Amino acid sequence: VPAAPLHVRVRGHAGAGTLPEVLLGLAFPQGVSSAVGPPALAPRPGELVLDACAAPGGKTILLDVLSGGDAGLIAGEPGGRTGMLRGLGRFLRGYPRGVCFR
Repeated sequence: VPAAPLHVRVRGHAGAGTLPEVLLGLAFPQGVSSAVGPPALAPRPGELVLDACAAPGGKTILLDVLSGGDAGLIAGEPGGRTGMLRGLGRFLRGYPRGVCFR
């Protein structure tokens, strides 16, 4: 995907969620519209970044990767979808840096 260089487009498959890499937790399916925002923002180490529509968490993880793991991240989700962020919190707890969920 030209605007999202860390992504690949999956075609001719039953859906990205059924790929073995996704089922094993090695990859995360994400729509193109969600994939282009974080690279455009280009977060730098030390910056504080707000992801105000974070569920299910792919953009937040990508923001973390793009900053080299050194940006402060605040992830939130309006409209009652905050339960979707719990999985993201469990995923990121294994990382040495913190992510705040509100």
